[in-house]
Amino acid sequence: MKKFIFCSLLSFSTALALAQAYNVKVETYVGGKLEDKFSFVIKADEVQEKGFDGKYLAKRYLAKGFENTVLAMAEEAEKFKLNQAKEAEKTYQQKAEEMLLALKNASLSAEKNIDSSKAAIETNDKKIQALEEVLELAKSGSISAKTKYEAYMSEYGPTKQDRADAKKMARLRRVKYQDFEEYDIGSFCRMEIIKVLNPRTIRFKISYAYS
Repeated sequence: MKKFIFCSLLSFSTALALAQAYNVKVETYVGGKLEDKFSFVIKADEVQEKGFDGKYLAKRYLAKGFENTVLAMAEEAEKFKLNQAKEAEKTYQQKAEEMLLALKNASLSAEKNIDSSKAAIETNDKKIQALEEVLELAKSGSISAKTKYEAYMSEYGPTKQDRADAKKMARLRRVKYQDFEEYDIGSFCRMEIIKVLNPRTIRFKISYAYS
């Protein structure tokens, strides 16, 4: 697709500064369609910069695609009606049994969370103690501080295999499993008057970028 940059120039005198100023428009056309434009009012010995930065998300090839919200809402409403009809058919004993089972499962899950939290706290306490020892030794200038730190990393730090696995998973998510891919977009234009040759001819220095 072809991209064209069009510049138009109009000069006029400013009343306050009593200096010649120039109205410059920079327009970007992609495939014959106006995509971006800048407007400058600039004088000699003056530099102006304009533009924008942004990002957009593109659906990847293996992504699930965009949900049909109207269809999803209709399906959800139909599911809600079916669930209401099923609930109306249940006896109070059935409802009580279901609520009892749900409460027991919730209690079991909470107990497991308590156990895992206790284990995490115990592990963190050991790490905290070890790091505090390292820092205390370092403050005192002890040569064993670095040895203690290396021992800490050997016991608690990521192994070579951990780093390799993390790198592999990041690559897989990026290549195959990630729904969106992020792209940088933006535009930039920098204008500066280099020399006024005559009232109708001005030499500009333009730095321009568009994506």
